[in-house]
Amino acid sequence: MYKLRGDLSKAQQKAIKVDQQQLQAAKKIFSVQDTLNTELGDDQVLKDEGFKIQAFNNDFT
Repeated sequence: MYKLRGDLSKAQQKAIKVDQQQLQAAKKIFSVQDTLNTELGDDQVLKDEGFKIQAFNNDFT
């Protein structure tokens, strides 16, 4: 399914790099949000009650 890096075009290599950067950015955002939720406590955190974390997590696996 995957080609060796030498076989990938420059556009494909760039797409992979951008995807990796976006994934790293998303992980940092979740880390910050988790820290804020922990520090603020349940009383001070705004939540989206309709948000399904499991469906969201499936997109990142």
